[in-house]
Amino acid sequence: MKIALASAPSINNDVEKNVETVQKTAEKYGSRADLICFGEAFLHGFDALSWDYDTDKNIAMAKDSESIDKIKKMAQTHQVGIGFGFFEIDRIENSLYCAYMVVDSSGETMVHYRRLTKGWKDVRKADHHYQKGRCFKTFTFQEKRIALALCGDLWYEENIRQINDLKKDLVLWPLHMDYSVEEWINERSDYVQQASKVNSPVLMVNNVSKTSHGGAYHFVDNRVIDSLELGTSGVLVVDI
Repeated sequence: MKIALASAPSINNDVEKNVETVQKTAEKYGSRADLICFGEAFLHGFDALSWDYDTDKNIAMAKDSESIDKIKKMAQTHQVGIGFGFFEIDRIENSLYCAYMVVDSSGETMVHYRRLTKGWKDVRKADHHYQKGRCFKTFTFQEKRIALALCGDLWYEENIRQINDLKKDLVLWPLHMDYSVEEWINERSDYVQQASKVNSPVLMVNNVSKTSHGGAYHFVDNRVIDSLELGTSGVLVVDI
């Protein structure tokens, strides 16, 4: 199975442009990969929210939104699975989440995951409407069992224990990192070490934006097997 980690430009509050980027990537890599994965909150841009609920409830999207429906149709057209992050509104709960969805090549939802940790929100401003998920989730894709974690979810020892208890072949780790290329020289080893605590390979992908500088990594044990280094926009295709 080939997984394409798309370190792609994500523009804050320009969902239409970000969906267009998904389209272009699917057109180019649909025949080269089985699954294409984008970063955390990719469809909105990680810095899209204001932390005022009355504003943000009109920015976030429901899981059955028109934009997500477009991506499902792209998956069908190009016969490729697609994973993407977005800010989700649950209009029944009146809650907002940092979510991630993976759809298969027929456009069906394989997993819908909500980030477990609070690092995606400004805790000084965000009120009770901004919520976190309840548990890790896995999905099966081409006979591989894949677990999902978003950014800070893998920086807590209890979370590491929980994810290591799951039956899985690998962990998909979309995130948003705002390190500069220079800072990453010192931080890189910490991410390698943290990923090594997971008892399976880890695939990490970061957005490209005004505050994040891309990069994609394939970690196994305490090693980097392959990478698209931070500071680079592009696609890393990993053969699992």
